[in-house]
Amino acid sequence: MPDTSKLEKLNRELEKSEKKLRKAINDEKALQHQLKQLTRKERTHRLCTRGGMLESFLQEPERLTDDDVMLLLKLIFHRQDTQDILKKLLEREKSRVPIKQYLQKFPKWGRFGVTSVTPFLLLPVHPEGCTPARRT
Repeated sequence: MPDTSKLEKLNRELEKSEKKLRKAINDEKALQHQLKQLTRKERTHRLCTRGGMLESFLQEPERLTDDDVMLLLKLIFHRQDTQDILKKLLEREKSRVPIKQYLQKFPKWGRFGVTSVTPFLLLPVHPEGCTPARRT
């Protein structure tokens, strides 16, 4: 008889342990889901913010198709000077230099002064003085 009660006790402990394991696995899944949600929300916010930045430079953005905007972006980002500044911005990010301090090294960049953080303001200024589209 004592062997039966010992066996029952071990089975109960096994069931408890399995229940704890299932709970831990479910908790892990829930946490992974929360992390994905936060990452997705962060990405959505970044996309909306940067899309808004881009649209602020387009004249009559509602008249441009997605293909028009993609063509424009390809033209801008295939320029060597754009690639150079992008590379420098990424290097700056690694060293965590404040944008204001970093931009002071490039007086020809940024039409609106060194306090600007909008990436499109970092493009070289056209000799004829191209400016972003103005909203009325």
